[in-house]
Amino acid sequence: MKNKKGSVFDIIMIAVALFSFAVITLISVSVYNQYKEELTSNPVFNDSTSNAYVEEKASTTFAMFDYLFSFILVGLIIMVVVSSFSIRSHPLFFFISMLLLIIVVIIANILSQAYTEIAGEQLLATTADSYTIIPFIMGNLATFILIIGAILVVLLYGKSKYEEN
Repeated sequence: MKNKKGSVFDIIMIAVALFSFAVITLISVSVYNQYKEELTSNPVFNDSTSNAYVEEKASTTFAMFDYLFSFILVGLIIMVVVSSFSIRSHPLFFFISMLLLIIVVIIANILSQAYTEIAGEQLLATTADSYTIIPFIMGNLATFILIIGAILVVLLYGKSKYEEN
């Protein structure tokens, strides 16, 4: 990964990073919710002020994951766009990049379907329903990846004609 600059392979990284964050968020919030339900049956933990403080902060943090997910998406898009300006690419590789983009969109669709299956599991369904942005982006991950890839391809191969003048 030394001297790594913008390429179509960065889009794979975006899809995998978004999928990983979404699944880890679902699992961690579900585990915490089950843990919290077990603690509420114990009066020692249930009546303490520190427990109330921890539950309040945890609820606030878990609610922010939805917005954090969109912030990560925007940050990754900016990273790929900025890094695409630092590479010179020959227009001959345009067709290879388009083929790779099609493959990446297929992979993104597989990840989207995998997320839908994971989020539909009985243990995770209530947690998945509490979020709005994560399920929307993950449900349309292939579309987002196609748009990001099209922008990247235009930036990679459109500037070479401009640089010649």
